[in-house]
Amino acid sequence: MNALLDSSVLIDLLRGHIGAEAEIEKLRLNGAVFYTSTLNLYEVLCGLTLVSKRHPNRMNAFETMVSSIHVLDFNPSCAKKSAQIFAQLRAAGKPADGLDYLVAGTALSSGIDVIVSANKKHFEHIDGLKVIGY
Repeated sequence: MNALLDSSVLIDLLRGHIGAEAEIEKLRLNGAVFYTSTLNLYEVLCGLTLVSKRHPNRMNAFETMVSSIHVLDFNPSCAKKSAQIFAQLRAAGKPADGLDYLVAGTALSSGIDVIVSANKKHFEHIDGLKVIGY
């Protein structure tokens, strides 16, 4: 199984969140291959940049963590799928948060139909996407 790790998971892993670590380990033991997107990297890096003086080692820890995860670029195919998700959610009266539909579009257009997130509700209305929370 291929699974995309949402920004919330990356942040929780950096913070040593036991629930996030347990879920990732369970998935790893079941053969999951982990992905994230450049959009998720952006979200996490924004936060890390803001706290870099208080937590100088977190940037290095993040770079080490990301080196073991496949990173998907946002490309024209992702943009098209994201626009379809945006339109579908808007028509249903359930618009997604900021980058969430872009992240979902990146996953689905890359053949990944599982996303791991601490914020299940951000993705639960997106057709074709299974959301794993913790």
